[in-house]
Amino acid sequence: MVITERVERQTRHTLSMAPPERGLLLLGDAEDGIVRAVHFDHTAATSGTSYSPDCEALNFLWHNTWRGTFLPLGFKHSHPGDLDRPSSADIEYAGRILEANPWLPRLLMPIVTLRGGYRVTPYAVWKVGGRLRVARIEYRVVREEIVVPTATRTVRRTFQLFGYTITTPLPRPWWRREEFARVQEAYDLERLARSCGVVVGSGGARSLVEDLVRCGLGHVVVIDFDHVSRSNIGSQHVFGGEVGKTKVRALKAQLRRINRFLTVTTCAKRFEDVTDAELADLCGITRGRPANDVLLIGTTDSFAAQAEVNRRALRMGLPSLCAQVYERGEAGEVTFTYPGVTPYCHRCRLADRYRAYEDGYENTVTSAGAPVTSTSRINALAGYVALAMLHHGSGHARWGHILTDIADRNLVQVRMHPDASLPTFDAVLCGNRLCVHSDEAIWLPLAAAPEPGSCPDCGATGDLRDAVRPLPSTGGAR
Repeated sequence: MVITERVERQTRHTLSMAPPERGLLLLGDAEDGIVRAVHFDHTAATSGTSYSPDCEALNFLWHNTWRGTFLPLGFKHSHPGDLDRPSSADIEYAGRILEANPWLPRLLMPIVTLRGGYRVTPYAVWKVGGRLRVARIEYRVVREEIVVPTATRTVRRTFQLFGYTITTPLPRPWWRREEFARVQEAYDLERLARSCGVVVGSGGARSLVEDLVRCGLGHVVVIDFDHVSRSNIGSQHVFGGEVGKTKVRALKAQLRRINRFLTVTTCAKRFEDVTDAELADLCGITRGRPANDVLLIGTTDSFAAQAEVNRRALRMGLPSLCAQVYERGEAGEVTFTYPGVTPYCHRCRLADRYRAYEDGYENTVTSAGAPVTSTSRINALAGYVALAMLHHGSGHARWGHILTDIADRNLVQVRMHPDASLPTFDAVLCGNRLCVHSDEAIWLPLAAAPEPGSCPDCGATGDLRDAVRPLPSTGGAR
């Protein structure tokens, strides 16, 4: 068994921090069979003495993310104490996998024990004459040098995978292609490739979505009922040739021009008309995608839609981000929530606004008078926060810690004109006009925690996970 140094460090860190009977799926490069990627099977059924992979979730990821790039080669999982051999249940499960995948000559099954320090004992399971054989094998860690192929290169060759000859067209992982060669260290591209951004309102947010796709986001769901109009050209990042098309269709075409491997799902409906079951199906939760691999983004100019984004994210346990531009584009805001990290929801942060609407306030502010540069600026700020949320828990040197740093400051305001009537800026910046002019962002904590039970949406318990509700069992649209 040959595994790259980077992946070995990743598996060591993951399994050392977790209790016994936790596992990772080993994924091999299609050209040489080396283990070049892993997936932590965090939804597996585990106990103190057993580990059963989550087949439904892994099959979903195999068909939607890894297929054509990596081959599943086995599982690396930890045992309690000094038990450094596969159990009878491990071997039985390996036999079922080999039976279902006759192309796979053997299944790698390295066992990790933690007593006395991290130790790997490598095994493989294969079939001979209909009977299962188990043997200890060599284990080598190699340093990987990423060789970026040309944009048109597709691997179509015969190669040896543990003595088994396979001939098939298998491209390199798209996030390791030339388009992403300069940002290999800038993001966790493998993590972003399996993540999903659900965008509610695709007009003003278009540059935000395009930037996230250029960062390597692999799945996008776009929800918007509107059509591109000629008046959008001066205020949104649309083109004359798109006039008359649905905004979701226009954005999908543009995103696929950026990354042809991108998965884009569109829904031309009002967000309020999309059921929880439909939304779960659109973003893949019903097929095994973890909720924290989904980011729900609300960028509409409708208070009702933005409020529904907050409620829906809370019920479904999804991280969420909302962005809005103020009157004439002189300022704007970003709010965000992440269950288990941020203590309070969008409603808690914007309580005065919610009360005003509930008392009958009618908003007359439109995008009229707002420069497109204001939209671009708020999208850039939202993109920064989105990357922090998508990388949370990844351990990435640049992004992995950001969300924890800003968790209690989940209302961000940016002033884009010096005449913006926002006293908070003068208070925070001490009114020093000699050193500031505009384009300042301030990250605001709550002045005081809301009373428990005071928020109708999250309950103001300080833990957004308390608001999660089970998904309905009915299927949704595909």
